Amino acid sequence: MIYFQFYLMSFYIDETVIWMEKVHFGVNTLKIFTLSVSFNILKIENCLKFNYVRKRWLGDRRGYG
Repeated sequence: MIYFQFYLMSFYIDETVIWMEKVHFGVNTLKIFTLSVSFNILKIENCLKFNYVRKRWLGDRRGYG
């Protein structure tokens, strides 16, 4: 009986470790994904801002803007 309980305990511990590793992996994947997405959004925003500023500046320099 004690052996059976020990077996169950070790099984649960193994399952918990596997589950925690899965969760950890999922969280890391999510972090990387959100970081890359936010970085891309920032790049797009900066690109748009830069184009807008450049157009305004060039437009003002050429006399129409």
